[in-house]
This record gives sequence, structure tokens and C-alpha cells, in this order.
Amino acid sequence: MTPNSVLNFLLLSAALLLFNFKTKRRSFFPAQYPAILVLLTSFLTIINYLYGADSFFLFISFNPMAIHTAILFLLLSSGLLLSNPKRGIMKELFSTVPGGEMARRLFPTVILIPVFLGWIELYGEKMGFYKIELGSAMLIVAIIIVLSAIILNNARLMNIAALKRRQTEELMGQSEVKYRNILETIEEGYFEIDLQGNFTFFNN
Repeated sequence: MTPNSVLNFLLLSAALLLFNFKTKRRSFFPAQYPAILVLLTSFLTIINYLYGADSFFLFISFNPMAIHTAILFLLLSSGLLLSNPKRGIMKELFSTVPGGEMARRLFPTVILIPVFLGWIELYGEKMGFYKIELGSAMLIVAIIIVLSAIILNNARLMNIAALKRRQTEELMGQSEVKYRNILETIEEGYFEIDLQGNFTFFNN
């Protein structure tokens, strides 16, 4: 068994032990931290195979875990995170407010685009189209351009949504004013009370 496979098993064990751990902060989810580490090491291994590397070198050289093992670790860690969507980072990702919608829209693109661009850069380098220095510079510029375009498009969508919400609020305000004016002009007495019996509105 490879060292990173052993590490992932230990991290998953820690995540399972911490899964039902409760703190004063109800949204705090300590099991997410070892699960995220498993997800990252598995994702690194998958990219390693995608880019054609046959070993890892991180202080020491060792063989990576098998590709199917990395995929299973990725699925296990993702499932652990998704099993509790109301706590931790999943709470923010699956939120129904604009921040959650933005995260769900950007997350897949931010992950997949750099991986694809990196593969293109490595392929061109192996084919001898350019040297490593130029390839690295081109990769950085391409990532900046793509991510900038994504951010600007997301800003445009959020601006459109904010404008529609403002227009809706203005229409509701105008409708409320019209409703109040009608009530003020009728001759009969009219009043509104809340659930506690307090007057909230009455005409003259």
C-alpha cells in the first residue's frame, strides 16, 4: 500500500470519528477538514495520472496510489462532505442566497478550467512547441484571462438579478402607496391589527 493511501485511510477514519462531534457553533463541522485533505490528495493523484507522471516526489520519491483507488477516495470524501449539507463549507455552497448561487456557478469552472489549461500547456511543452518558461507564462496568462472573464460574467449576472429585485421592490412600494391612498379616501372606518391585537394601520 502506498504512503498516500495509508494517509487517506487515516484521514477518513478521523473524519468518521469527528462526524457527529458537536460544538457550541452548530454550523461548525470538524470532520470536513480531514475529508477535504483526502479529497485534495485524491484529486492530486488523478491529475498526476492525467498529466502522465509515473511517480510523486515530495521530499522523497514514491509511487502514487492506483487511479481507481484515488477515484474511490475522491468519491468517499465528497460523499462525507455532502452527507451534512447544513454544516461547514457545504452550508455555504448549498445556500439559497446569492452567495451560494454564485459558489455553485463558479466552483466547477474554477476547478476544471485550470486542469484543462495545464494539460494543454504540458502537451505543447512535450511536443516541443515552446520551452518550459514560455509555457508557464502562457499558462498563467490564460488562467488570468479565463478567470477574469468568469468573474465579469458572474458580476453581470448578479447585477441583472439585483436590478430585477430593485424593480420588484419599487413596484411593491408603489402598490403599497396606492393601496394606502385608496384606504385614506374611503368614508368608512378601516383599521388593521397584528396577532397581538395592536393597531398597525387605520384611516382617517
